Amino acid sequence: MTAPQTTVRLRRVTLAHAVRTLSGDDLRVMLQLVLGACPSTGRTWTSVARLAEDNELLPERADLALRRLVEGSFVSLWTRRGELRCYEFGALVLRTEVTPANLPVEPVP
Repeated sequence: MTAPQTTVRLRRVTLAHAVRTLSGDDLRVMLQLVLGACPSTGRTWTSVARLAEDNELLPERADLALRRLVEGSFVSLWTRRGELRCYEFGALVLRTEVTPANLPVEPVP
């Protein structure tokens, strides 16, 4: 049995802005987050260590890239659980209309 294909759609204008303004490391981290994003919520769970390993970066560089993505409003920190963080995409990810009923945790106040 083949797993269903998940499609995440990106907004062209926001993607073009990211390509023009972000560094190479920041873009790689952003695209890694997109790969794990839920098409309904625009959220993705990860850790700095996982992003660093997946992108062959030092953890400090991965953390800096995440901070830049938050500062640039490409993503926002939704919540944390230990080392795991949940990021939510802003205008970049075009969400589907159906939201899963089992959304985990509440946003960071």
